[in-house]
Amino acid sequence: MLVSWAYMLSRMYRLKRRDVEQVFANGRSKRSRFFMVKWTDGHDGGSQFCVAPGKKIAANAVARNRVKRQIRAMLYDVRDQVRPGVHCAVVVMAPITREEREAAVADLSGLLKEARLLQGDK
Repeated sequence: MLVSWAYMLSRMYRLKRRDVEQVFANGRSKRSRFFMVKWTDGHDGGSQFCVAPGKKIAANAVARNRVKRQIRAMLYDVRDQVRPGVHCAVVVMAPITREEREAAVADLSGLLKEARLLQGDK
């Protein structure tokens, strides 16, 4: 599956390394079939994300980078719905096949809703 560059997260929506380390060390988490989401609240500015597929998901870097692009494209669709000031790390827990892509999109949005990270959720 090709991912269009038009649907990629820009750098302003991506977490920096020090912020990623802080999210993994101090963040709260929720888990589903495909993903684990870790997040911290209370930051200035907009929401920022990172995607972390493990080596168990794909053995080589090319495949892991493809997974990252696919997940970032999924996050592109919900980035404006996430509450401002949230730093969020999405850890890929299971491989996503082409047939399971729609289920993974629903899984990610459901997980964000369950974690109450979307605007309007309290």
